[in-house]
Amino acid sequence: ADDCAFAPCLAGYYMTESGCEQCEENSYSGAGASSCVTCPEGMVSSAGSSSADDCAFAGCQQCGENSYSGAGASSCVTCPEGMVSSAGSSSADDCHPGTERPVCDCWTEVCGYCTDPRCSVGYDLSSSGVGLSVRSRLNLLDRNKILLLDEAGGLVGELQWNLRAISLEGCVRCRTPLRLRKARIRTGPTPWSVSLDGGVFRIRIDGEVLYENKLKGECRELYGRVRRFAFSGMTCSSTFSFLPNAMVASEEFADICGCTDVQV
Repeated sequence: ADDCAFAPCLAGYYMTESGCEQCEENSYSGAGASSCVTCPEGMVSSAGSSSADDCAFAGCQQCGENSYSGAGASSCVTCPEGMVSSAGSSSADDCHPGTERPVCDCWTEVCGYCTDPRCSVGYDLSSSGVGLSVRSRLNLLDRNKILLLDEAGGLVGELQWNLRAISLEGCVRCRTPLRLRKARIRTGPTPWSVSLDGGVFRIRIDGEVLYENKLKGECRELYGRVRRFAFSGMTCSSTFSFLPNAMVASEEFADICGCTDVQV
C-alpha cells in the first residue's frame, strides 16, 4: 500500500507544512490555497469561509448549533472539539460534552451479528462537522473497527485502522501516517474522532486533523449515505461520545452488549 499523503486543501482551508488548516474568522480561501485572504475592512466571515462572497458587513444573526457569542460580538465561536450547544448560545459555558458511553460490539449472536438495529446508533455522520469521537487504545495489531450503515441499517462500508494501516472499505487503503502514529497515547486510551463531512474522510487526535482524504465520485456518493454506525471487535473499555441532540440509540444499547458495569 502507498503511504498516505495530504490531498489538496478544500476551499476554506490552506496548506501548511503539517497539512491543511482552516482559515480563521474574517478570512477565506479557494480550493488548493496556500494562504487565506483577509476580508475587506469592516466586513466579517465565519471560520472556514471559501470565497469573498462569504465576507459581509456585520449584522445581528443568531449563532448556529455548537457555537456561541457574547454581547457585541462580530462572529460566533465554535465549541471545542467533541462539545455541543444549542442555537443562540451566549457563552462557552453553554458548550457541553456528549455523554461517554461504552462501545457496543455488534458481532455477537444477541446482536444478530450486526443486523439488530438496537446495537447501532443513528447519526448523520456524512454531514456532521463534529464527527464521531472515540477513546480507545491504539496499537499495531488490534483494529478499531466501525461499521458505517445506511438509514435502513444496511452496510455501506467498514472503517478499520490501527498503527499499521487505514482502510475505508472500497475507497481508502494506505499505511498509517507517521504523524498519527506519534500522536497516540502509549499509556492508555487515545481520544480520536472520524468524520465524513462534505465528502472528506478525516481522522483527528485530540482535536487536530492528522489525516484527511477527499472522497470522489462513487466513493463520495456511497459514504454520503451513512446514517448509522456500529462498533465491532472493540472491547467495553473503549468509549464513544454520545451527542444527545444528534444521535439516537435504543434504551437497550448498553445492556445488550454487556457493558453496563464499565465505569466511564
